[in-house]
Amino acid sequence: MSSEEKKLLDEVEDFCRKKDLFDGYKVIVAAVSGGGDSVFMLWALRRLARKFGFMLRAVHINHMIRGDDANQDELFVRKLCRTWRIPLDVFTIDVPKKAETLRLGIEEAARLVRREIFEEQAYKYGALVALAHTADDQVETFVFNLLRGSGIRGLAGMKVRTGVVIRPIMVLWREDIRRALIKLEIPWREDYSNWDMRYTRNRIRHRLIPFIIENFGKDSVKHIFRATEMLDFTRRALERAFARYINEALLGEACGVMAFKASLALSDEFTFGEVLRQSLPRLGVGLKGFSIERVSHVFWRIISSKREYPIYGGAFAMREGNCLFIAKTKVYQLKTAEVPIGGFADLGCIGRVSATTIPLPDEPKSDNPLVATIAYDGSPIYVAPHTPGLLFHPLGGSTMKVSSFVKSRGVPLIFRRAVPLIFIGERLAWVAGVEIAEPFKLTSRTKNVVKLEWSGLFPELFLKALTEAKKEFNPYKSIG
Repeated sequence: MSSEEKKLLDEVEDFCRKKDLFDGYKVIVAAVSGGGDSVFMLWALRRLARKFGFMLRAVHINHMIRGDDANQDELFVRKLCRTWRIPLDVFTIDVPKKAETLRLGIEEAARLVRREIFEEQAYKYGALVALAHTADDQVETFVFNLLRGSGIRGLAGMKVRTGVVIRPIMVLWREDIRRALIKLEIPWREDYSNWDMRYTRNRIRHRLIPFIIENFGKDSVKHIFRATEMLDFTRRALERAFARYINEALLGEACGVMAFKASLALSDEFTFGEVLRQSLPRLGVGLKGFSIERVSHVFWRIISSKREYPIYGGAFAMREGNCLFIAKTKVYQLKTAEVPIGGFADLGCIGRVSATTIPLPDEPKSDNPLVATIAYDGSPIYVAPHTPGLLFHPLGGSTMKVSSFVKSRGVPLIFRRAVPLIFIGERLAWVAGVEIAEPFKLTSRTKNVVKLEWSGLFPELFLKALTEAKKEFNPYKSIG
């Protein structure tokens, strides 16, 4: 090994140490296609395995896309790993058939297959999976995403580590790698589909990048690579700052609903986009449909309207007063259950309603809206769902429909059918979290008292959302 190859190996070692890339893992699985980059990565990791204390394995995927060429790639990788005594797993997947079944493009189906296999390998061996992306790939990714109008995340390029995937040679340039392989007399395979100019990335690699180098100098691509590093630093700093900001804006999360202070979450389109980006995965909605255009569209609709508005993937947003809701579903309390004295009724994600007999308190009304002290005649206590036309007699008021009552008390629309309704006998005694009924208030003549309590994450969220929903939201002040 000459000084030039040693220099490249030292660069990889320094890069991996600086990024703590192997993170104490005892097994590293190298994804080897047979191309020059992956072959060099396998060589480098083989050299570094003892220094870092990991066992090296390899994995090869035959996508069954390129006919005999793909089979020759597989044979080449098998022979290489046998020569270097590296354990190898080979997967042969009919990607065109999978693409047809899933109604995906070939490239997207291939990415899905690779991701599934890499995750399987990581789980099976307790390993990290190493991919052979280079500095050239990072520059190409930047240009590709720039042409698509990507934001800072896309322009920051690929991360050095994403989940179980690491990129240990992303600090090296393809030209240096090829030169090293030739000097080391290590063969590799060429994938001629990389010259197919129907693909945007190939046109970037073989036409646009050479044009940039020819007209702006060889260092221009290195400057782009450096820019991706600076953008990545910026991205990480912004994500940390926004995580703190969004935690301040977040009122709570329960039953597939997230609630935020609108004055913070809707301060501008970018902030709203970050709120969506962090909220949607937590609600089980991916980011595939996420776009700047969609964020802007939803933002201005929510600013100007109190109606719910679809985001995508079944998720929607709505605002009431100073409360912004992002949800996958509306919440309904549909159970009918007895609330035993000294026990509770479990309402799932909506929480629990418990009942306890207590002496007549000095203060007839609890300061906590989630607790009610009411006159008790010994009849069965139970919780039931809302039914059309159901009536309620609020304190000091006239009998009215429950639907009209909760609306008059400012209960957000998304929660109006989620509020537990507590009956004593046949009469509605408490709209939980809102108000007790007039016939059940404590007086000097009250002999028996029961304390009802609604507890759990959802009622806590309900109270915070109710408070914010009653506050005025000034969109013009919010967005400056």
